[in-house]
Amino acid sequence: MIIVTLIAAGFLGISLAMLFRPETYYRVAMRYVQWRWMAPVESASRGALGVLLLFAADTAAYPRVVNGLGWLMLFIGVGLALVPPAQHRRFGVWVVNRIRPWLRPLGVLGVGLAAALYVAGAGIPG
Repeated sequence: MIIVTLIAAGFLGISLAMLFRPETYYRVAMRYVQWRWMAPVESASRGALGVLLLFAADTAAYPRVVNGLGWLMLFIGVGLALVPPAQHRRFGVWVVNRIRPWLRPLGVLGVGLAAALYVAGAGIPG
C-alpha cells in the first residue's frame, strides 16, 4: 500500500507541474529526452516501477488493478529496452513537441489518474 501511495504521489507531482507550470515542464522534459542516458534510464525505471507494483499488488485495495499496471509497466520497460537509444530520443523529442499545447489538459487528467492509483492502492479513505 505504501509503495503504491508513493508512486501515486510522484505521478501527482508530475501532473501538477504539467497543470500549473507547463512551460517549465516542457523545458525540463525536452532537456531530459535529449539527455544521452535517457533511453536506458527510462526503460530501467519503467521496468523497476513495474516490479514494485507487482510486489505491492498483494497489499493493495484493488490488487488486480495494481497487478495489471505492474505488468503493463514491466512490458513497457522491456519494450523500450529493445528500441535503439537514438530512435528513442527522436521519438521523445517528437512526443514532447506534440503534447506541448496539451500539457494543462494532460495535467488535469494526470491528477485524476494519480487519485485513481491512490484509491487502487490504499482504498477510499473514511
